[in-house]
Amino acid sequence: MESQIVLTGSQVYGPATEKSDIDIVMHELDAQKLKAEVMMKRIIITQTGKGSGEPENTCFYFDIGGLRINIICAKTELELMKWRHATRTLQNRAPIHNREERLREFKKGLK
Repeated sequence: MESQIVLTGSQVYGPATEKSDIDIVMHELDAQKLKAEVMMKRIIITQTGKGSGEPENTCFYFDIGGLRINIICAKTELELMKWRHATRTLQNRAPIHNREERLREFKKGLK
């Protein structure tokens, strides 16, 4: 099975700024493969977890040329599908300027 990713966050449903990071959702197993590839390139990876201040689904992130890439892990195909649906819903309403509104709508879409 091919890897599937979902680009989400302000890059998709805005408003993105020059300081916006890139949020990518992928299946947890694919994320671990990506992590190994990134580490082989000697790029520093920051592991996240509870209490890190990062969104709870963020597995790790890394920086390339000053651009931060957040990798969000979906534990199941269903969870990945829910991320895709929630992202499309918000994209259809873009741009969404209020962060709280984005989070509220996104959480609703992931239920």
